[in-house]
Amino acid sequence: MLSGELEKSLFDLEKALSLDADCAEAYCGRGTARFRLGDLEGAKKDLFKAFDLYETQGNMIYCTFTRSLIMELFRDHEVYKDLFGVESGIVKSKK
Repeated sequence: MLSGELEKSLFDLEKALSLDADCAEAYCGRGTARFRLGDLEGAKKDLFKAFDLYETQGNMIYCTFTRSLIMELFRDHEVYKDLFGVESGIVKSKK
């Protein structure tokens, strides 16, 4: 995807989030676009927000998908620690 197309996508996703601040799909899409544009911190923030929203919504399929996406894109020990810290709510609820 070209940079101009990514910028257009970001614009559209920002609009979607202005209409629904709890749209996990928009956070996931914006996080992916930000990653491709080199905004790693913005990407991480958005993807973790999507992960949290999917978890809150009980959508474990997309929660798992987003976790895999974060792990694939970042491949960073610190991000993994953050991710598994976020998941601790899931682990605690099983006890």
